[in-house]
Amino acid sequence: MAPVLAGQMWRWLFNDQAGVINDLLNRTGLVQGQIIWLGSPVLAFFAVTVAATWGAASYMALILLAGLQGIPEEMYEASSLDGATPLQTFFAVTLPLLRNAIMVSLVLRTLGALQALDLPFAMTGGGPGNATETFALFIYKNTFQFLDFGYGAALSVILVVIALGFAGTYYRVLAPRD
Repeated sequence: MAPVLAGQMWRWLFNDQAGVINDLLNRTGLVQGQIIWLGSPVLAFFAVTVAATWGAASYMALILLAGLQGIPEEMYEASSLDGATPLQTFFAVTLPLLRNAIMVSLVLRTLGALQALDLPFAMTGGGPGNATETFALFIYKNTFQFLDFGYGAALSVILVVIALGFAGTYYRVLAPRD
């Protein structure tokens, strides 16, 4: 789903007057009255985090599922013949062989989180205050709303350096060792 459309959908779900989430919470008796989800800094940050997790979880699960399906069944058979428990098999077979899939999913999700502009912009515009303002949204505001193109370009270069730092760290920690 397009992130801006998803942001509008989540904005409606978290609406304090007619939102589905408030309605469900009231019907189940968990809360009394309306919660102003997108008006409080803490709750708005929580709402944007829930929406971002919803959007990325299936993609990350698909990458990890592909990694799991790439593990040969013989590895598990050998592990069980050696007398390993399921927990030992997980740490000795599954986790090491999933290292590449974990690295790819971490790099992609981190880059996606660093570039997050559309979802927070559609849900809250970066507010209330600056509670949901991401670095990419900060760059957008400085570049296009305040028309400070030089500052926006400098911030973009900083964002690239930060992204490369994360990717390099993930590679150094998770890359297969020969």
